[in-house]
Amino acid sequence: MALDLVFYVVQYLTFNGLAAAAIALLASFVIWEAPRFFKILEDDVTKGLYPGYGMSVDIAVIVVGIASLLFLLANLQRLEPLARSHDYGLLVAGGLLGLPAVLFLAFLGRLFNRMDAKHEPHVFILHMALDLVHTVFYMLFLGLLVPAAVLVFASIM
Repeated sequence: MALDLVFYVVQYLTFNGLAAAAIALLASFVIWEAPRFFKILEDDVTKGLYPGYGMSVDIAVIVVGIASLLFLLANLQRLEPLARSHDYGLLVAGGLLGLPAVLFLAFLGRLFNRMDAKHEPHVFILHMALDLVHTVFYMLFLGLLVPAAVLVFASIM
């Protein structure tokens, strides 16, 4: 039963699926960083939204994500049979479902913390929209990193 479901999780590991994930990763990075980089919003509106170290971490994540994409595209022929195998397919599917679920739960926790902070409605909506984009950014990053890490792990074992 679980092996049947693994196919549905790993079916995006094609050239088109990986390219779409990379484009969405870049788009979410631009949407998240644009208000801070271009100073579109006032500082009192974005107060508490961006961590001080966040831009450098996000740039490192985008670089590792693009490197993972290039590695996956270079090894695309080895990836498909590996993802459909029993052990590594379950590892890929578990990573692609479990890790983003943890990120989504963290997003929900930040949602409730922002509700308790009693921001104005437009600030609350803006923070939650940008935070959702940032969460999707990290989910897409994991969508590229997990298959690449499993591919490296499989080549070592």
